[in-house]
Amino acid sequence: MKNREPKRVLGVVRLSNLTDDTSSPERQREKVHYWAKLHDARIVGIAEDLDVSAISASPWERPDLKRWLDKPDEYDVIVAWKLDRLARKTKDFLELLEWADKHSVQIVAVDDGIDLSTDIGRMVATILAVFGEFEGKTMKKRAKDAYEHNIRAGKWRGGFLPYGYRPVKSEDGWVLEPDPETSEILREVVQKIIAGTSANQVIRDLNARNVPTSLDVQRIRKGKEPKGTQWRVANLLKMLRSKTLLGQYEADGSQYSQGKKKVISGDDGLPLQRAEPLISLAEWEDLQTRLDRNSSKQSGNRQDAAPLMRIAFCAVCQRPMYRSGGRNQLYYRCSSVAETSVKCGNRSVGTDYLEGILEESVLDLLGDVEKLEKITIPGEDHTEELEQVKRVMAEARGEKDKGYYDYPGGEDEYEERMAKLAARRNQLASLPNIPTRIEWQKTGEKFRDHWAKLDTDDRRQFLLDASVRIEVLHWPAPISTDASAYPDAPTAKVGGLTYHLAPTTSENKRYALPEPIVTVNLGDLAELYARATGLNVDSPEVQEWAKRKFEGPTEEKRQAVLDGKESIR
Repeated sequence: MKNREPKRVLGVVRLSNLTDDTSSPERQREKVHYWAKLHDARIVGIAEDLDVSAISASPWERPDLKRWLDKPDEYDVIVAWKLDRLARKTKDFLELLEWADKHSVQIVAVDDGIDLSTDIGRMVATILAVFGEFEGKTMKKRAKDAYEHNIRAGKWRGGFLPYGYRPVKSEDGWVLEPDPETSEILREVVQKIIAGTSANQVIRDLNARNVPTSLDVQRIRKGKEPKGTQWRVANLLKMLRSKTLLGQYEADGSQYSQGKKKVISGDDGLPLQRAEPLISLAEWEDLQTRLDRNSSKQSGNRQDAAPLMRIAFCAVCQRPMYRSGGRNQLYYRCSSVAETSVKCGNRSVGTDYLEGILEESVLDLLGDVEKLEKITIPGEDHTEELEQVKRVMAEARGEKDKGYYDYPGGEDEYEERMAKLAARRNQLASLPNIPTRIEWQKTGEKFRDHWAKLDTDDRRQFLLDASVRIEVLHWPAPISTDASAYPDAPTAKVGGLTYHLAPTTSENKRYALPEPIVTVNLGDLAELYARATGLNVDSPEVQEWAKRKFEGPTEEKRQAVLDGKESIR
């Protein structure tokens, strides 16, 4: 049986908004202590749930209060400042009363002055709960309306700040503008990714330079010490995939979400523009294309992969060659060794030898070309936005034809919406259309010097982008281009020649070629030259260069290969 002398008190403190000073936790605790002192009661605990809405969460969904409701034998009275600190829904309040009756717990609302031990008191409390629920819903609607108004006005409502922007106080509230420092970092990252640098390499570079992450930037802005958090690939990719780079508004889980992009649109169906774009639409689309390409499983874009991963292939079975460890050095060997029960028989090749051939081939071709820096001069192109307005107008006409505006005032609403869209269409159509212009500035740097500064991942990505491919034939027996030399023997095509492979007997192994036959297919020469210089791949200069350089192996070179004197490059 419960001991009623002195009464044991559980105080309840709740606050929907941490910035609300009118019902601060301190004030609510003072009321609980005042009641306990007045009634010679002993406080055994305070159930304090801050930043919790009673409209959204019942007493049993509030972490601290639920913990106390699960042990009702430890107190005799629940004391709160007002009834709405306990519950704002009538249903929740009645359930709490029933629970209190069941466990012989008294409920007190200090400022409401209601005796819940009487029927009249319960009736009055229930009526107050009904009004409290109505008030809570009204407050929630006002907050929602304010939220929508601020969004449509392009205001920044606080919270996590998008990287590349900073908040600025205006006459009508806070807005976002590009931050001089972080926006430049972001543009640098975007250009590197578009140029073919892997996300992993970008991350390593940012961390090596101690560039503050988004979290640390916000701490620095608040005058706090940065935590030194590291850049992560997943967070960077999320940032680069977001249309906040275009100054548009995205919100997770809001009623404005449209598909996976969650871009907030206005009444006219157009994306809300809340800030100046950090990059152009063309750059954003190039960025997404590059990210899609890098995310492909076949792209070979993997951190710390072998330099020739998905570049070196076995000439016998056409499978990729992977790097593996030997007794004294590393080798590239055909993946059939591990992937199939039947090995193709092609021998491994030393990594230094194969990678040396590749580097020599690339630098022989491109080493002396000059690296150029791409300069983008933004234009003024409203074509996409104009087409978007026209599309929304067509959709609105379709909605009207389906009767979506058949309600009192609907016709006026439709006419108003179409008038706004038509005005915007006419405005966009009257604006000048100046295309974005690209210029290339000389750097004085030769490609071989640029190549020397690239790490393994960037070199491999450079070669993958140009579809460079190495095929290796290292057969442990004689080979011949004469089909009659080894009838019914397996074959391998290397450098435009078909080789017939002798059986790998112990006698034949004595006459195998001492060096492997290697062909380096430089792939898309135009792409290769474009990436080496910085020019556009479809520019006349690049296409003309590629035509001049496209030559197959000569007959003399082919014979030298057969004689074991030279490798095909």
